[in-house]
Amino acid sequence: MMVYNDYDLNVGERIELEVEDDNGVKTTYISQVYNVLDQNHIVIAGPIKKGKIVLLSVGQPLGVIYYRSDGCYRICAKITQRLKMDKDVYIYTIEAMGARERIQRRNYYRLGIVLPVQFRKMTESGDKNQFALHKAYTLDISGGGMRITVSKRIPIKERDLLQCHILLDDDVKLEVKGIVVRIAGANNDSDTNEIGVEFQDISNQVRDKLISFIFKQQLKFLQKGLK
Repeated sequence: MMVYNDYDLNVGERIELEVEDDNGVKTTYISQVYNVLDQNHIVIAGPIKKGKIVLLSVGQPLGVIYYRSDGCYRICAKITQRLKMDKDVYIYTIEAMGARERIQRRNYYRLGIVLPVQFRKMTESGDKNQFALHKAYTLDISGGGMRITVSKRIPIKERDLLQCHILLDDDVKLEVKGIVVRIAGANNDSDTNEIGVEFQDISNQVRDKLISFIFKQQLKFLQKGLK
């Protein structure tokens, strides 16, 4: 496997692109390393969002974000070439503009998708056996957290710790710990609440599986849109 030595990027690796618009609003997209040209230039797959192609411009600056066992890294880069492939799929050559930096990640790309979740509350010491197991479904999910819909009959409040099992597909179930950071819907007529959960102490292996799953789902949405 080829490695982008100075920045430790691998061909085929899933990455995130952080793009800022003219109003200073940052948007995150999922992409993939398509090729390594030299120590300063790589080729990436064009980003997609909600099954639609996102066009970027030559000269546009962006941040390339990826994960390693010791943390999360960003490379500042700019687009130097855009090439159209088959079926309106684009690839981009980007040039690194400086050394990589280690960052504390706050914003992740969120995929709107319904996935089954089982969860129970837990204590700060990790004790969970005293709490009942409940079912929920995701409204969206990212490498940093998820939004789930939960029956109002289930007693839950902000800052509660949760042990969650997320079923990504038929044979992949992820176990994550999360903290409730937001509850919405308490004042409406629905019998469910929307719960914002921020993942806690998530391993890079689990986060990589999540990001890989999100990327593959985006490709599926894109392929359906092109048919």
